[in-house]
Amino acid sequence: MIDCSQLQSILDEWQQERQALNAPETYCQDQCDPGDVECIKECLRSIPERRQAADQAIADTKNEMMLCGTWNLVVQGVVETNDHYEGSLILMGILGGTINLPDGLGNTPISGSYAPGQGTIQLLRPFSDGSGSVQNYQGSVNFSTSPASMQGQMRIDYGPGTVGIDPVYDWSAQKQS
Repeated sequence: MIDCSQLQSILDEWQQERQALNAPETYCQDQCDPGDVECIKECLRSIPERRQAADQAIADTKNEMMLCGTWNLVVQGVVETNDHYEGSLILMGILGGTINLPDGLGNTPISGSYAPGQGTIQLLRPFSDGSGSVQNYQGSVNFSTSPASMQGQMRIDYGPGTVGIDPVYDWSAQKQS
């Protein structure tokens, strides 16, 4: 897992790479052995794709940086339950952190994934009973709102041999810090 404190140096590296791509001849000479004309030609042909990849990596890293921090989390049951919880989501890395809700699981470590191209997020909050069951939060991230926000649905993914009701919860989160 990449820690949030590492993202600035990753962004700096991508920005340096992108800056270097603005001088393609120098960039390609630095990438290839001296006098390797074929390598330099191939490198020069790939500059547009390399620029596009660097631009995308810069945008993705900036989005990942915006995910870091504390979010106010609201979870509301909509099917099979009407439970309502308010708490916090703290993201400390891509994607790891904790969810803290007054729901019996309390302050629980989470794991997850974020797809910057689609703006989707998935957070998995395991049950503490060893059953392998998890709360599966799936949703979307919107950085254009102020503050940034997330929303989606949460369902229970039961572990092997575990059965239960199939509640559906809506959830939303707003960036706090």
